[in-house]
Amino acid sequence: MKCRFLSSLGLVAGAALSSLGGVSSAYAYPAFQVHEDAISGTPANTVAADRMSYAYGARIAQTVTGGNGLAGSGDLFREAGYLSLSSYANSSGSVSSYINSPGSAGYQLYATFIINGETDYGQGNNLIHAAFASVSLSLYADVNSNTRLGTTGSTISGGTQVNFTRSNSSDDVLLGSATLALGEANIYNGLASGDFGVSLLLSLNAAGKRLFNVPNDFYSYMHVNGTTSAASNGPALLTGGMSTISGGGTLSFSNTPTAAVPEPSSMLLLGGGLLGLYATSRRRSRKD
Repeated sequence: MKCRFLSSLGLVAGAALSSLGGVSSAYAYPAFQVHEDAISGTPANTVAADRMSYAYGARIAQTVTGGNGLAGSGDLFREAGYLSLSSYANSSGSVSSYINSPGSAGYQLYATFIINGETDYGQGNNLIHAAFASVSLSLYADVNSNTRLGTTGSTISGGTQVNFTRSNSSDDVLLGSATLALGEANIYNGLASGDFGVSLLLSLNAAGKRLFNVPNDFYSYMHVNGTTSAASNGPALLTGGMSTISGGGTLSFSNTPTAAVPEPSSMLLLGGGLLGLYATSRRRSRKD
């Protein structure tokens, strides 16, 4: 039996996404189609969209080589986490679909990822700037909507002891993978919020091409833009140690990579709304 995971998140996130239409040309990506019956047990339905919304959770191990905080050289980090895709949207707003629908007809999409990079002090209100050196992402369809996602890692050893976790994933279908083209992230004063923009070189497998099937020769790049909430143990991002973060944003596709990081003023509405829903959905998922 399939269970609801982020269905309420998808409904509200779709409304938030529609309000962001036209905020910035950075989000004007090409349209794509999803044939949802490519996922076993899902009724036939064609979704025409230009973006998706997601919530995410991640754990970061930060290494600081100097005694006075970030030095901008050799201060490496490893971040591991997951994206929970919640809805499709286009220029008209949210799009009707079976993603995260209740009952046996619904399905879930999610991605797991690992990021490696280097941090240094930002400028002005930007407390920390993170340059991405590598990203490894895997995209999945959860046929029975029962997968549980999380992160693990409680000790520091060269900044590498963090990872994502999956359970109840035996029915999940790998749709493809993606690696880094361009990307960066920022954390602002007070460690209260941040933003990021990543372009990934996308490779869909046969299952992914059946689901994301228009255009037939699907787009080469996946773009992941979003905001970050307050970090747990935020000082670890400055002095070294372990912290966790969460947030939300938009995922889209094109044939051109872009390193555009979303402006905080244009993304806070979406990010702030997703964060509260993200926390609620995680609490509900633990009760299922």
